[in-house]
Amino acid sequence: MDKDVKNTILNMAETQLDEVLQMNGFKRRSNSLIYARKSKESTQKIEIMYFLHPSYYNNALAHIYPQLSVYYPDIQELAKKILGDTIITSGLKNQILRQPIQVYHDSKDWVLYNEKDNITIGENIKDFLVNYSIPLLNDINNIDGYLEAYWNDDKRIIKDDRQHVYFACACALKKDFNEGYEIVKKRFGKKGPSIIHAN
Repeated sequence: MDKDVKNTILNMAETQLDEVLQMNGFKRRSNSLIYARKSKESTQKIEIMYFLHPSYYNNALAHIYPQLSVYYPDIQELAKKILGDTIITSGLKNQILRQPIQVYHDSKDWVLYNEKDNITIGENIKDFLVNYSIPLLNDINNIDGYLEAYWNDDKRIIKDDRQHVYFACACALKKDFNEGYEIVKKRFGKKGPSIIHAN
């Protein structure tokens, strides 16, 4: 039964999502639910995550909740040089940003009750990707765009402690050390700057 659910979701990806994501530079391997694209400064992924038989939806086969992630190798490398292997630098392997695509959005959950639902759900996910997720990923495709999301207080991304450290490292890469210092100080208080100047 669980294999049948995965095959239904795979079919949804193939028939509803592949074309639009391929048009935007994403590739998916056979039998995979992960789409990825690379640019000069980042690797971006959209993963079709799902939770089987969720107790919070009676008789549901699965709750589908895609996630996006972005990896900037230069930011990760600098963060590790400064902080070493910490929860921040090692908690998410090769991922600077990772979050559900529906974060901070009031769209309805995508719940699969039967095989036929994959058509409607696939269309809804595709529309969401086109209107929200892909534009966000285009905007933060490089480090400059990632920093712009901070400066503009972009509500489409999660800005937790991890992100503030990475924002500061991004500033350092751009030789804007004072701004990086201020980001950490503002977020973590007086002890913050010691994180940046650990080495």
